[in-house]
Amino acid sequence: MKTALLIYWSKTGNTEKVAYAIKQGLEEASIQVTMKKPEEAEDIDYFNFDLVCVGAPSYSWHLPEPMTNFLKKKFAAYRQQGKETISSKSSRQERIDFRHLLWTSHRHRRGNSSRQGYPAVL
Repeated sequence: MKTALLIYWSKTGNTEKVAYAIKQGLEEASIQVTMKKPEEAEDIDYFNFDLVCVGAPSYSWHLPEPMTNFLKKKFAAYRQQGKETISSKSSRQERIDFRHLLWTSHRHRRGNSSRQGYPAVL
């Protein structure tokens, strides 16, 4: 069975709602899903999962500090382990690309209309 890890940080609950919607969709596709908040996911190895999703709101197009700190710490640990880059000599390509891990809940304003809390793939 395929496995997925969803790590999310939510201040108001909007990103948490998106995380549960993603979880439901993945489970309907017969994927085993593990959901964690950053403080619960520090010791989890991303390489043990087929899919890793990381979600957070964006404030002025930036991640909130708790999620930024979590990701920087996680990627620093992977760099020390040599898991950050692809080696042409490696039989298994192990690389985590930040752009493929993140969804954000943005708030857009144009005139009087607004859209909020939708997932964005980077």
